[in-house]
Amino acid sequence: MSSSVSVKLYKIRWLFLVVISSFNFLYTFSAISVSQINNIFVHYFHVTYAVIDWATIANLPGVFLAAFVVLWLTYNKYMEFKAMAIVNGSFLIASSLSKMIAFASHSFFPFVILGQFLSGFSAAIGYPMCLSLALSWFPIDEAGTAIGISLSGTSFGLVLGTLLPSHSIVQPTLSNASNNKTKWQVVDRNICLIMWSVQLFFSILGLALIVLLASNHPPTPPTLVQEKEQRACKEKMTMKNFLSTCKILVRNKQFLLIATAVAAMHNISLCEVTMMTQLMMKVLRDRHSRLNHDVISSYASSLLEVGGLVGTIVSGRLIDKFNSYKILLLVASSFSTICSIAITIAYRFNSYEAFFGINPVYGFFNRFYLVCLLQVLTQITYPINSAFVGATFRGYSCLLTIVKVELGRVIFNFAGGIWLLSFETIFAILAVLLTLAVKLENNRLNAEQALIKARQGTDVTETSLLINQSENQ
Repeated sequence: MSSSVSVKLYKIRWLFLVVISSFNFLYTFSAISVSQINNIFVHYFHVTYAVIDWATIANLPGVFLAAFVVLWLTYNKYMEFKAMAIVNGSFLIASSLSKMIAFASHSFFPFVILGQFLSGFSAAIGYPMCLSLALSWFPIDEAGTAIGISLSGTSFGLVLGTLLPSHSIVQPTLSNASNNKTKWQVVDRNICLIMWSVQLFFSILGLALIVLLASNHPPTPPTLVQEKEQRACKEKMTMKNFLSTCKILVRNKQFLLIATAVAAMHNISLCEVTMMTQLMMKVLRDRHSRLNHDVISSYASSLLEVGGLVGTIVSGRLIDKFNSYKILLLVASSFSTICSIAITIAYRFNSYEAFFGINPVYGFFNRFYLVCLLQVLTQITYPINSAFVGATFRGYSCLLTIVKVELGRVIFNFAGGIWLLSFETIFAILAVLLTLAVKLENNRLNAEQALIKARQGTDVTETSLLINQSENQ
């Protein structure tokens, strides 16, 4: 065999990574900001806070429904990296326009719901798009970094989405609500329009860069595994084969364990963030504090995501440097559980200061856990298409997340915050147990190493067995 290695890296891959990270930022910023400016919606559109609570999660049904459409499109190769990025950017543009149209009339609140729902379609493509980019344009020893950086936009969007709106919007008070009602409504509306106009601009810019510069695969693949996959004969795309592949994936015990663990651990803080304002309201009321609970809750939520932002980047580098996925997962899940217990105790003793100290650590290990699990996902499911795996994973974990969040909301409304946080802690412990049960097999990494040895002409017989074994799993 020839000893040459026909792989190549392209610097433009980092530009694509920045664009995808910015798409994740724009989605999360738009989705979370709705919950942070609920007062303007209540007073401008004359709706209740309960309606706003439902509006904040109106994106989740869109995620769940779109995931199954993405499944079929990715399986048939109709939607690879470039197509996914174009669709993602298009839905972000549609979401921004819908929310801007809502402020044309006090009766147009359904357009806010529509905007949230459309952004959910964008989110459904998020994981498949990130995995497709990481495994098509980056070598294996940079895949973790690529996944981490692409998801860092999500954390950054949550940081600004919780801080910026709550400090920019003019919140009505008893003293100005009646005298200056028209004035502050106009100011708030204009600020919202500016906010979504900026999102619209960057969505269009990112979409233009993808359309003009991107391709599904680099001219020369970054890894031998990718080279082999591109040269391989394509399977006949029939509904029977599609259902057969879905069946193989959903029967994969390790895949189901990982998807359930993500729903349990990664989204464990979603209940806390969604109801952070009410949690802080109770803490400050019991302490007879005059601090604004909206501001305190925005700080607490943003600190959680600041830690998550650091966690996504650091975890990517550590994953690429050390292949000890099991140890990294156990460390991240264990520390997340400890933080969840600590937050429950802090709430019991009405200490919002403790929230500020614990949340950054909580967010760090929470995001660390997600990035590591996504890397593991690409290893144990090889050679199934990574985008197809990502879409299946997104749909399954989203369904579990919807159930968990709504159950958490019911618990909070009927039993209070202490039971909500205890509910989260139970899921954190469950994630640790699921992590212990996951059997990690580095199929993609083993296949790459086998191809390198075979290409260099060393121990061809042994490496052929390794390749066949990894392809049959």
